This record gives sequence, structure tokens and C-alpha cells, in this order.
Amino acid sequence: MIVVTGASGLLGSNISRTIALSSSEIVGIYNNNFIESKDFESIAIDLSDFTKTNELIRQLNPSHIIHCAALTDVDQCELEPQRAWSINADASKNLSMLADDVGCGFTYVSTDSVFDGNLGQYDEHDIPCPINNYARSKLAGERMVIQAYSKALIIRTNFFGTNHQIIPSTGLANWVLTKLNARQAINGFRDVLFSPIFVEDLSELIINMIDVGVSGIYHVSGATQLSKYDFAVRLALKFGLPENLISPTSIDDSELAAPRPKNTTLSNNKIQEVLGKTMPELDAGLNRFKVSVSLQP
Repeated sequence: MIVVTGASGLLGSNISRTIALSSSEIVGIYNNNFIESKDFESIAIDLSDFTKTNELIRQLNPSHIIHCAALTDVDQCELEPQRAWSINADASKNLSMLADDVGCGFTYVSTDSVFDGNLGQYDEHDIPCPINNYARSKLAGERMVIQAYSKALIIRTNFFGTNHQIIPSTGLANWVLTKLNARQAINGFRDVLFSPIFVEDLSELIINMIDVGVSGIYHVSGATQLSKYDFAVRLALKFGLPENLISPTSIDDSELAAPRPKNTTLSNNKIQEVLGKTMPELDAGLNRFKVSVSLQP
């Protein structure tokens, strides 16, 4: 049986659904956002309550824990650094220590934001240099997990897609669609580059990596590298929405609370060699995303 934390989130909901549809046993853990799913069992718990978390995991006795739960609002993390550290670092350390103790596998989902964005095309040998509290707390989580459980799998990524638990779904792609469907003008950062992967593709790859028995740090992202502005335009064209409503702007002109790295594109050479497959191109991911959006109630 597999336990997925953050099962009400974008990645957690998709991994949980993917595992359930494969007829594997799964329990999804959530905190504030109630899960109503016929696909899998769900349990509410605050992962910062280590006593209750430890009791639950020992009771469930899973074969693997996929740790997706995190405080991902970058600006909120900047304003509440202690909360970010508690959720993204301390809770991750506790879970990995617990996984090691009960003898189950452990996967920690990290972020491409651990890099400062000055270079891009980062591989697993590049030295992280986070520039905001969100990234610092996630990097601390990485290091605590590795120290606690040397056989853990750590995945750095950046994904988009539909949350099957929260309607309407959140995230960059859904925000773009919502605004353009309402014929509202939006800005897209022309100077922020990333390599996004569709969340269902990422979910399948994570399960594949677990099945193969991969451990250590891996970069898992889409094969297409582009700006946030170009991503929004590609999305608009795929859905037949007016791309002329999207204006290219610079992140330097934004009023965000936390600084953001400008180029977090990732190299996928390591994971492609291990799995013997190439990472998906953006257009293929957008096709799958369009189908998933059409299935939303």
C-alpha cells in the first residue's frame, strides 16, 4: 500500500488517482482541503503533529510514502518563513525518518526553484542556490531527507495541470485559462524560463521510478524550455483563446513579495538514461491537459 501526502493538491491528487486507477492500494493524506473521492481512501492529519503522524504511518504500514505535501505559495513563504520551514523541511525530515524506521520507500517532491536561475539547464551536479524562503525551505527538506534516509528518492520538477480534488483548479495554467475565457487581459513574464511537465505525465514517471527502485536526486521536467509568456501563448492557441490578450512583461516590473529565479530549466539526461525514455514535449502535455480540463465537472 502506498501513502500519498498532500493528496488534495495538484500533484498529490493526480498521483493518487493514477495509483488508484492501476488497482493498487493507496491512502491519501490531506490537511485542510477535504478529499471526496471514490477512487481511494483519504485521511485528514496535520503532518506537523509528529506524534499523530507517526501513529498513523505505523498503523498503515505502507510500502512507500510519496511526500507531495508542501507550502507552495512563494509569497506566503516569504512572509511566514517559520511556517514554510515547519511544513517543507521539518515535516519532511520526520516522515523520512519514519519511513526508514518502518522499512518503506520514500519519495520527496522538491522544486526547480532551489537554483538561483542565473544559468538554466541545471543538472543534478549543479549546486543549489535558493533566493527565496520557499526554495530555502524545500532545499532544507531535501538535505534533511537525504541525511535521515540515504535511499530516499528526491525529484526536482515544475508541473502544470488540473487538480481533481479542488474545483475550480488552481495553478498557472488554470489561471491563464480562466482569465482568457473571461476575455480579460493578462501579463506573461518574457524573462522567466522553465521546463514544465504535465502533471499526469509526472505522476506516471514518479510511479515508474518507484517501480524501478530509483533513489537519489533526479530532475524530472518537460522537454520543452520556454518563457512563462510563451507558455501562456501556447496554452491560448491550444484552447482556441485570444492570445493577443497576453502581454509580454518583465518580472523585474512585478510587485511580488519574494524574488523569483529567472531561468530554472532543467536537464533530464540522468532520468532519461535510467528509464530509457525521453521526457514529453509541451505540445503532447497540452493535449492531455485539454482532455483533463474537458472532463472537469
